[in-house]
Amino acid sequence: MQDTDGSRDQVRTLLNARTGERRIPADAFSVLVVDDEAYQREALIRVFTGAGLAVLAVPSAMDAFEALRVRNYRAIVCDIGMPDQSGLTFYAQLEERFPNMAARVVFVTAHAGNPDIRATLERTGQPFFPKPYDVNELVKTVKLVVRKPFYS
Repeated sequence: MQDTDGSRDQVRTLLNARTGERRIPADAFSVLVVDDEAYQREALIRVFTGAGLAVLAVPSAMDAFEALRVRNYRAIVCDIGMPDQSGLTFYAQLEERFPNMAARVVFVTAHAGNPDIRATLERTGQPFFPKPYDVNELVKTVKLVVRKPFYS
């Protein structure tokens, strides 16, 4: 995983730089944040760590898949509007590659006003938060997701 804007330093202490492996207890409630905007990743790191959750934030769907090869996450918070691959495309691929993780996605988006995007989000059955969103409601929803049991 590589981040060109320097925000990578904020999560480096949680990662083994060579393997990307998390340095948190196996039973910790961990959240994977996928957002191309550095300031959004940094804000969500602060919010979720402040709520007692361990966080890895990555700038792209490709980096998210690399992180998922290393471990499962209790929740994935994913932006919709990313330049290399949309959050909805990421979700569709997640259903194929890591189906047990698809039910753990919470979407955030500035595009919920677009009727096609909103309809697609509703079809996923996953929670979504239009930007700007209530951070407390997002944290509450993510905490519900992280407590869901994993199914084989």
